[in-house]
Amino acid sequence: MAYGEICLCAVIALVLVGFALGKKPLSVGGAISLYLPTFGYFACSMFFLAGIGVLRVLWMPLLAISPQLLELGSIAYLPLLLTELLGYALGGWSVAHLLAVAYAVVFVVAGLGVFALGVFSWLYGRFVGAELVDFLAYKWSRHPQYLGYILWSYGFSIYAGLQPALRGGTLLPPSLPWLISTALVVAVALLEEADMEEAFGSRYARYRSKTPFLLPLPKGFSKVAALAFYKLVKRWPRAGREVAVTVSAYLLAAVVASAILNVALFDIS
Repeated sequence: MAYGEICLCAVIALVLVGFALGKKPLSVGGAISLYLPTFGYFACSMFFLAGIGVLRVLWMPLLAISPQLLELGSIAYLPLLLTELLGYALGGWSVAHLLAVAYAVVFVVAGLGVFALGVFSWLYGRFVGAELVDFLAYKWSRHPQYLGYILWSYGFSIYAGLQPALRGGTLLPPSLPWLISTALVVAVALLEEADMEEAFGSRYARYRSKTPFLLPLPKGFSKVAALAFYKLVKRWPRAGREVAVTVSAYLLAAVVASAILNVALFDIS
């Protein structure tokens, strides 16, 4: 257990040092080390990729402390649970499983599509010599490539958890690593926005005022989602400390909500 705690602290320290020193590769590396095991779980269920399941050892720090820690991001799976309940009501567990798989596949496909469109938009912008890419995919989201990754990884983690493991193993839904990696991606996006505002000034501020951060949600939902930003730092986060405080607050709220959901589900079952 002590080794697990040391390894977990090392990964978290890698992320924090990356933010503190402005070294984004370090932070991204920490996020990837938390999420790669999701692919390991998926690969373990496929005979020709089973060897990649060794990636799951990166989660040993979490498992050494408590396996239940992996489930402390389950609030993100609430829509999935409701979908499964609907499927069960319509035709039992077989229909519920079918709808769950379809739910995961939709997010995987949507994520890949959004990411590809974001890459194309950015490359096209570079090709035409645009200083600020604010068209095509960037007209609907300021960070379409990050959005694509988040959607893809969400569906991928669910799909991995739905697959039967080889040799009688079990697959835990990797909700906490996904939640942490998503929080880190959001933090990197916020730090990039600070760089963009410094480079383009009022032009980027106008672009930001009319274009959603990630998801193109109605303005009412967007204002509620960004409420913690303005409550904690009184403005849209710009400095590294402001980003760390606000993203950590959202992450903590999601973990607490997940813990409450897990207890409620345990009581129901």
